[in-house]
Amino acid sequence: MSELEEAKEWESLLGEGIQCKTITAGEGSVPEVGHVVEYSYIGRLADGDTVFGTRQGVKTCIGDGDEIPGIELALRHMKPGETRLVKCVARFAWGEEEQSVAHAPPPNSDVVLELTLVRIATAKTPAEMSADQRLEHATFKKEVGNAHYAAKHYPKALRCYQAAMDTAQSAIQQQQGEAGSGSEEGSDADANAARNSAARALLIACANNVAMVHVQLGNLKGALDATVIALEMDPNNVKALYRAGQVSSRQGNFEEARAALKKALALDPANAAVRAETRELQQRVADYHARQRAMQEKMGAALVSKTSSAGPSDTVQPRGGGGGEGGADAVPAPAAVATDGHKDGGSAGSDLDGTAGNRGQVQWPAGSRLMEGGVVTGLVAVIAALLWALWQAIWPAAGPFVVSAVNKTPEREVSIRCQSRAPWPLFLPAPCPAPVPAAP
Repeated sequence: MSELEEAKEWESLLGEGIQCKTITAGEGSVPEVGHVVEYSYIGRLADGDTVFGTRQGVKTCIGDGDEIPGIELALRHMKPGETRLVKCVARFAWGEEEQSVAHAPPPNSDVVLELTLVRIATAKTPAEMSADQRLEHATFKKEVGNAHYAAKHYPKALRCYQAAMDTAQSAIQQQQGEAGSGSEEGSDADANAARNSAARALLIACANNVAMVHVQLGNLKGALDATVIALEMDPNNVKALYRAGQVSSRQGNFEEARAALKKALALDPANAAVRAETRELQQRVADYHARQRAMQEKMGAALVSKTSSAGPSDTVQPRGGGGGEGGADAVPAPAAVATDGHKDGGSAGSDLDGTAGNRGQVQWPAGSRLMEGGVVTGLVAVIAALLWALWQAIWPAAGPFVVSAVNKTPEREVSIRCQSRAPWPLFLPAPCPAPVPAAP
C-alpha cells in the first residue's frame, strides 16, 4: 500500500495534530460529556515499534480534561469495544516536559496509541446520579486527583479534588433531603446514616487535599477556606487543624497558628508533621522579633548619627557678639547626652521596640534657633493683629448712623451733626466736620 493510500485511511480529528484509524469496530453509542468510561492502550513512539507504556482498565470522565487531548478526543468518537490507532503530535500528547509517570514517553515525542474503549462505566452526569452513585463518583475523582498530585500536575489535581468535594456535598444534601421526607424506616435509615457518614469523611478528606494543593500553588487564602470547610464538618480533625496552623503561620497570624497547632498536638501528641510545624512556627516568631529589634536599632542609630554629625556646624551666634568667623562669643550646639550610661545610644537592656536604651538621650542642636524664631514670629503676629484692629476702627465697614450734639455759647447756639459709616469705639472720638450754625 502506498503512502497516499495509507494516509487516506486516517481520519483527522484535529488537523494533522490528532489522527485515528479504526482497527476493530464497536457497538452502541458514543459517550457524552460527563460520562465515565473505561479504556486501555498500548503506547508506541512515532516509529510504531518502540513501546513506551501500557495501561489497562483506566477510568476517566469525558470532558474533565484528565487525560491528554489525543486520548480524550478519540474516546469521544468511539463506541464500546472499538479499537483505534491514534497518532498524536507531541503537543497533543505528553508535551515537551519530562513526566514523572512511568507510562509517559520521552519529552517532545510524537506517539501512536492502540486505544480501546472497554465500556461506558457511568452513563449519567453527577446531577442525574443517586446518592450512592454520587459518592462513588466523588471517590473516583479523588483517586484521579491523587494520580495528578503524584505526577505534580497540581492544577489538574486541584480541579479533581474540587469536583470530588462538590459531588460529596451534593450527596450529603441529597441524603439529608431523603431523611427529612420520613419515608425511610429501619435498615434503610441505618444505611442512609452510614452513607452520610462516609460522604462526610470523603468531603473532609477532599477539603484537606484542596488545602494541600493550594499551599503547593501558593494560594494561602484558598487553602484557609478549604480548612474552614473541613473544620466545620469535624472541629477535631487533626489534618485540618495542622493545615490551618501551617497556613496561618505563613500568613503571619501567629496566635491563630499557635492555637490550631496546640489543639492538634493535644489530639495527636505523636504526630510528626504537627510537631515539626510547631517548631517552624516558633522559629518564625523568633525571626519576626529579631527583625523588629534590628529595625528599631537601625532607626535609633540613624537618629543618633544625624544629631552627632550636626555638632560643629550648628553654632549659635549671640546677639551683639562679633558674629565674625571664629568669634570668641560663639556658643557650640549641645551634643547628644546619654542618661543611662550608654553615650552612643546602644541597645543594651532595650525592650521589644528597641527604644528603652535611648530614652531622654537626644537634645536638638538647633533648639535655641528654633525657640528664637518662634518668639520673633509670635511678636510679629501680635503687632499685626493690633494694627489690623486699629485699621478696622478707623475705617469701619458697617452701615451709617447719626450723632447729634448741641453746644451753647454766649453768642449763639450751635447744633453739631456728624455722620459716620459705623459706630466708633468708645475710646476714639468720632470724626465730625466743622460746626454748622443752627437755624435762627
